[in-house]
Amino acid sequence: MKNRKLKMKAGNRMLWFILSTLLVFQSSHTYSQFWDQLKNERVESGNTIVWEQVSPGNSGFANLLRYHPTIPGKVAFCQDMWNHYQSDNNGERWYSTVDPDGDGSFGRMLDIEYSMSNPKLAIAIATSELWVSNDTGRTFRVVPNCLWYKLDTDGSDKEGWKRKVAAVAIDPNNADVWFVAGGTNVRGQDWMSCYQDVTAANPHGKSSDYEGKLYKTTDGGESWSLVNNGLDPKAQIGRIIVNPKNSQQVFASSNYGVYKSDNGGSSWIHISDGKLDNDIIMDMDYYYDEVSGNFLLYVIDQVQYLANGNTTLCTGGVFRSEDEGVTWINMNGDLGLDINRLSGGVPANYYKYIAMWFGISESEAKSTYPELPTSALQYFNMLSTDPSREGAVYIALPIPRWRTLLCLVVYGQQVIMEPSGLIRLGYMKIAGRKIKTIGKNEVILGMRIWRLVTHPHICGLAVIMHYVPLEALMWEWMVV
Repeated sequence: MKNRKLKMKAGNRMLWFILSTLLVFQSSHTYSQFWDQLKNERVESGNTIVWEQVSPGNSGFANLLRYHPTIPGKVAFCQDMWNHYQSDNNGERWYSTVDPDGDGSFGRMLDIEYSMSNPKLAIAIATSELWVSNDTGRTFRVVPNCLWYKLDTDGSDKEGWKRKVAAVAIDPNNADVWFVAGGTNVRGQDWMSCYQDVTAANPHGKSSDYEGKLYKTTDGGESWSLVNNGLDPKAQIGRIIVNPKNSQQVFASSNYGVYKSDNGGSSWIHISDGKLDNDIIMDMDYYYDEVSGNFLLYVIDQVQYLANGNTTLCTGGVFRSEDEGVTWINMNGDLGLDINRLSGGVPANYYKYIAMWFGISESEAKSTYPELPTSALQYFNMLSTDPSREGAVYIALPIPRWRTLLCLVVYGQQVIMEPSGLIRLGYMKIAGRKIKTIGKNEVILGMRIWRLVTHPHICGLAVIMHYVPLEALMWEWMVV
């Protein structure tokens, strides 16, 4: 009987292997057929991708969205008119996290992080003051006596209105260890960050009184130390990542490159120096698999335009590291757009952008660079990994620098994986409106994307936030 059961288990495993192999082969074959067909003929859209409005609405730009890493459905959302919300059911119902009886000093939330080891803990920043919640983000109080404050008698910051800090992080293994970055490198919010109005002459952006500063506490905000040894004195950090498998290893991305510490922040080394095209980091995220131990870093290196004879060429884009920042792999694939194949004002707006970038007039841009580029990168500034799928990465961009349509490109294995690693979404319907690809790989959306994140618990779920004048809408995208 025991041998028979073993044989049955072995047979079941073999059957599962064969079925899985056939399914993968069939899917790959179907995908290949679809793209061959799409390149040569008109294909009707399906309802594979559906958009649904799930935000509270109103109040200007949708600035920030953060999911709780261990509580499914809990998500924080901030708009730019001094209001922020939280949902416990993935956006079906929202409640305000602004104190209705307070003084309104915690109106605009620039960053928030939930703790992985203590689900009830969250920290967030306004323009200067640090706030903490011990009830899973429902209510917040000011953390007093922080090192960057101009102290008032109650420990708050007399200059709470002043923009001093831009990013926070919590050690995933120790809820008492926090990091706060000085400066104005607000992640994914170019319109209010150091990257606002960057040009070829000043690609690093605006300076700040608090640049080159990084603060750390090991006792939940009771005391602080400055941990900036080795950082560029002009660096403004926009993202801090503590390696989940080694709390002593910390990564910080900035407008002067990526830095790594192997001693919990006591000292830093510039690990991207000479390894990225421009070494100006717009965004950074990571993927970690607790079972395999795989830890991958992803960054967006600032896209820059360079003169190339009668046209321009682009540097920067999307990079990843599989060895904790020792080496970096360019994964732009065929993200480049052939401007010659695009209409709807795109060529004209391309000239508006490069004129702004080079600091010249539009007429001078057209006469100096009359040949349109065939592989132009857009100014990506947002990146988010899918924590449920290794290799799935989403990128997006802010208010169109070309003041026209946007390109949303997805890396991963949910839809179609091309040899270059680029996912091509193809034809789709969004809110009942048909959207088509231009050429073979560009998915064009007629909207302005303000934030893009991935859900930590649902495979294939991404959320973007979209700006409409006087109305902040958040849209949920589900591959079904």
